[in-house]
Amino acid sequence: MTVTPKFRPAKASSPQKGASVATSDKRPLLRDIYTIAECMVRKLVQGWLLFLIAVGVGALLVVSFQTGPEDIKEVLTKCRENGILVTTWTSLLLVIIAGSMELPREVQSETILFLLAKPILRRDIVLGKLAGLLVVGFAFVLLQTVVSVTVIGIRGLGPDWRFTVQTVLILARVSILASAVILFSTSLPEFQTIFLSAMYLGLGCIMYLLDALLVSGYLHWSVNWVFRFSYYFAPNFSILSLSGLSGYRAPVPFVIHAVGYAASYSMLLTLAALFVFRKREFGRI
Repeated sequence: MTVTPKFRPAKASSPQKGASVATSDKRPLLRDIYTIAECMVRKLVQGWLLFLIAVGVGALLVVSFQTGPEDIKEVLTKCRENGILVTTWTSLLLVIIAGSMELPREVQSETILFLLAKPILRRDIVLGKLAGLLVVGFAFVLLQTVVSVTVIGIRGLGPDWRFTVQTVLILARVSILASAVILFSTSLPEFQTIFLSAMYLGLGCIMYLLDALLVSGYLHWSVNWVFRFSYYFAPNFSILSLSGLSGYRAPVPFVIHAVGYAASYSMLLTLAALFVFRKREFGRI
C-alpha cells in the first residue's frame, strides 16, 4: 500500500503586510520537508521494517544476557561491547534497506510524478526523504542504546563515558550512510541502490586497514599520496571509531572532530543528491 503525502496549498502572502519574501518561503519549505519525512517514517513503521527492528532488539537482548566463567564485571563488559556491535550493524543495515526502497519504488510506481506535479521543489523531496531516514535510523540506535543500558544496568554494570562516545559515533556513521543511500536512490533502482550502499559501507570498513598501512609506513611514496588523498574523501569509518581516541588527550576534542567529519561528509553527499535529483528526467510530469 502506497502512502501519499497530503499537501495543503500555501497561502499567498500580501506584500502590504510587511512580510518579507524570505519569511514566506521558509514556511512551505519546512512544511513540505516535514510532511514528506513524516509520511516516510509512518510508511516504514507500518511496514515489515518494524519486524527488522524487533529482530535487532531481540539480538541485542540475547547478547546482553550472555554469561561466562569469568568475573561478572568482565562478562558484562563483553556483553556491552557485543551489544555495541549489534547496534552498529543492525542500524546500518536498517538504513540501507529503508532508504533503498523509498525513492526507487516511488519512481517505479510513478508516485513521484504525483509529487512533482504539485508545487513542491525537488530539493524538498530529497531533504524530506533524508530527514525521515535519519529519524528512523537515530530512533533505532537510541532504542537499542536504552535497551542495552537497561539490561546491563539491571545486571550490575552502569554506563560510562566510553559507551556514550560510542553511541555518538554510531549516530555519525548512520548519518553518513543515510546520505549515501539517498544519493544512490536519486538515480538508481532499488537493487542497485542496495548493492552500491553495501559496497559503500564495505569501503568505509576497509579504511581501517588503510589507516594501519599509513601508520606502518610500508607504502611506497608513489602510492602513499593516493591513499592519503582517499583517507578523507572515502567514507573513513576509522575516524568514527573509538580507537582514534588514542591520538587525543581528552574525549571531547575527539568527539568534535568525529562529529564534524560526519556532518561535513553528510552535507557533501546531500548536496550531490540534490544536484543529481534536480537533473534527473522522468517520463511524464
